[in-house]
Amino acid sequence: MQYQSKKVTFTACCRGGGIHRRMISYADNLRELEHEKLSALANRIEAEVLQDKGDSKYRDEDYTEALEYYQKAVDMDRNASTLESLADLYLKLGQISIAKSFYHAAFEKEKFNRDVVSNLAYIYFKQRDYDTAFKYLNAAAMLGDVWAMKKWADIFIEGKYGRAVDIEAGLKWYENAAYFLDKTALFHLGNTHEKGLGVPINHTKAIQYYERCTELNSISCKNNLGLMLWYGRGIDQDKERAAKLWHEVAPTGEWRGADNLKFFFSPLERLKIVFRHGPGWWAAWPMAGLFVVLLGIILLVIIRVSRINREQG
Repeated sequence: MQYQSKKVTFTACCRGGGIHRRMISYADNLRELEHEKLSALANRIEAEVLQDKGDSKYRDEDYTEALEYYQKAVDMDRNASTLESLADLYLKLGQISIAKSFYHAAFEKEKFNRDVVSNLAYIYFKQRDYDTAFKYLNAAAMLGDVWAMKKWADIFIEGKYGRAVDIEAGLKWYENAAYFLDKTALFHLGNTHEKGLGVPINHTKAIQYYERCTELNSISCKNNLGLMLWYGRGIDQDKERAAKLWHEVAPTGEWRGADNLKFFFSPLERLKIVFRHGPGWWAAWPMAGLFVVLLGIILLVIIRVSRINREQG
């Protein structure tokens, strides 16, 4: 017996083409999804270009143009970055309420953006909503924002916003900020231990903090470290290094460096410091000029006296 083979189509074996239709539908959905992704990517790229142009205008202090670019970027792609840029600009312009609304929108997009969180804390402090400010300040500090850490330190040490004074807690927050090599935090820690502000005087610790922030080119730390070197507090006395540090401080306009040089050294000694460590001290060259003028006057007097002696002889 011969059996006649039948050509069975894929559609026929799948219940009248149900799977086939679903596959076509799935393919169409994939194409739509890919189109949406490509469209979203194009919008993101365009928004980044607009944001970069806004950043350039912001740096040039052309805030009107910057606002226009930032707003277009937000309209193109409402992401955390574009929203934050627009919020930053409104904050710069003093429009705090508008800035706050955009920061909140950015926060909803990206809850672990420490800049956004710390700026919200700043705004709530400005608006005297301290309970909300503390919430955001704590979150920002936990995210590693140095400004938030120093703000907490200041609050505890000074006892601000209804908080009790807690020197230990304040110093811990400064320690956290110092971990990120913040010069202000290092200076406050050194100054606190040097002068015993709420803690026992510890010159050795003070020197450690001053040395660390001096390496970071902190003017205040250089000045204070120079004083401790001059008097030998917590470190071997080294007047030569103290003079060098004050010599570095003086050109910055920090009056204490120049005053220390004037107080501890005679004019001639200050000239020696300049010649030893190179030019830079703003007050040295006028004195050098004065020294040359005085020397010239003395020479003229000597020459005049010699002539008179010769005439009389």
